[in-house]
Amino acid sequence: MKIICYKTMRKSTHVAVVGAGPSLKKNLPAVRHWVNKHKAIVISANYKHDLDIDYTMFMDDGVFKRNRHKAEGLIVITPELYNNTTVSDPKMTSRFRVLNVKDRKKYKPLKQVSISIKKNGQINYSPPNSGYAARLLSTLCQPKELLIAGFDGRIIGKKDYKMVYKNGETNKKVIPKQKRWVNRDQMYQLKNVILPYIKNLNIKVYAFDSDRLRGLKKSTLDIEIIK
Repeated sequence: MKIICYKTMRKSTHVAVVGAGPSLKKNLPAVRHWVNKHKAIVISANYKHDLDIDYTMFMDDGVFKRNRHKAEGLIVITPELYNNTTVSDPKMTSRFRVLNVKDRKKYKPLKQVSISIKKNGQINYSPPNSGYAARLLSTLCQPKELLIAGFDGRIIGKKDYKMVYKNGETNKKVIPKQKRWVNRDQMYQLKNVILPYIKNLNIKVYAFDSDRLRGLKKSTLDIEIIK
């Protein structure tokens, strides 16, 4: 098991982290320009895009099984996913790296936590999904500037939610009453845990104005907005 840590992660002054939200389709030319201009490392959460991707981050077992053979660059997974993976193809397993986050035994609302990453790559935090893990992974590159794009998140209704992807595909699901806190929790984690941790590392964060960022009010976030 090859653990990702500060020592083994490629370094760059600029990193772009991309999700699969609909705003990415609109902003992809601008993302590509930013990446080429700064010779940035590109980290993708789950999907292949029309970009030169250096790392693809997976956390979900089903998404990983569907997309791993299309994934570009090194494939980064969690210890939990690594332990559940049986892949005999040595060309595939040689591309695996593990982000040593805390395993999720059960998803619960997060209380305030201060993220710490040890020199050996051990992390005291359990990200809720691959997008959060990818943004955490980006800090190991020790960048000065970070661009995040395509993290629109769910469009929440009273009883259901809709996921819209950059290819226009829509996935609508009913939210069970007992699970309606999940989106609020993930908004909380992005605003109060992930982004403050990145900013405390003196990394300047950029996002596009058209990216929903899970519905957070951008004026309340300490990030630079690209119009």
